[in-house]
Amino acid sequence: MSKSIHYNGLTEIRGVAALIVVVSHIDQMSHLFGFPHIQIHSTGIAGLAVTTFFTLSGFLITRLLAIEKRMNTVVSIKKFYMRRILRIWPAYYLTIAVSLILLVVGFYDRMEILNLAGGLLTFSLFLPNLGLVLGLALPGTSPLWSVGVEEQFYLLWPWIIKWFNNLIPPILLMVGLYLVLKIAVYILDPNGGLYALIYLTQFDSMCIGAVLGLMVESQQQLRSFVFSKISQVLVVLVLILPFIMTFKFFAGLEVEIYSIASAVWIINSAHNNSSFISIKSKVFNFLGKISYGLYVYHFVIIYLLSAYFKLENMILNYAVVLGVSILLAYLSYRYFEMRVLRLKRNFVVVNSNG
Repeated sequence: MSKSIHYNGLTEIRGVAALIVVVSHIDQMSHLFGFPHIQIHSTGIAGLAVTTFFTLSGFLITRLLAIEKRMNTVVSIKKFYMRRILRIWPAYYLTIAVSLILLVVGFYDRMEILNLAGGLLTFSLFLPNLGLVLGLALPGTSPLWSVGVEEQFYLLWPWIIKWFNNLIPPILLMVGLYLVLKIAVYILDPNGGLYALIYLTQFDSMCIGAVLGLMVESQQQLRSFVFSKISQVLVVLVLILPFIMTFKFFAGLEVEIYSIASAVWIINSAHNNSSFISIKSKVFNFLGKISYGLYVYHFVIIYLLSAYFKLENMILNYAVVLGVSILLAYLSYRYFEMRVLRLKRNFVVVNSNG
């Protein structure tokens, strides 16, 4: 028998992050429609929105596995991986397949055979972050890098939950080791491929979401600070700062700062009934529900629409691209993803709205 729990606001956070990514990428590719960039993408906000995704994933998955362990004294590794496969793989591989078909029929510029083979290999093996750094991404598939990072992280994570009763020390150790490696490589070669790979592979963002969630649950003093008005105001300032000014720090540490702010936002939304940063919106709730499809499909949709559907009005053009992306993500969720997810019920121990 599975247990269901509900966390307020998490679906809405996912919806906000997905909308930011899609709008930013429409701006990034606006030259395909014949319009100038409006500089949304240049702020780096899309990458930081993905950091919010990572932080939310670490918070939620860790919480669900910890509850499962308390209920059953053990974590079912097999059920965990089956849940991941059923949720992630169908839309992920569908995106790769569609991009490959479009490449074969000549929609995209042809890739050299070695680059094509390397792209298929790295993306099919859930190493898209490596493929992206090596310049091997299939056209339309570059957003999949973050999905691959999560899958890589979860090769280890359920085992950590299973092996350790006190999760806080090993998680803090992982964050520390990651930061030492990131800073050291940055100092040695800030423009190198290894640093780029480490920067993309944001394991510590997932750890930050996990450890802050656990610490707030067990430490009342920290909980009071996270719930405080001043903490929430600081979070708002950090989250909107990239829209106002350049948000870059030494060794790319803006990622960790944004992850901490995202974690405080997530925790307040999930546990603080009087929080003013928790989002209650039917629109963002809807976008959050379809966010996975919206995220993995939107780049292909941008390419397709830019070839066959262009409007002279820039705002209307943006609205159509966004609208079509949302519509196809909904159809995927309703008629494809949900049908596969029905099988997930056989492997659910703790179920959540997030």
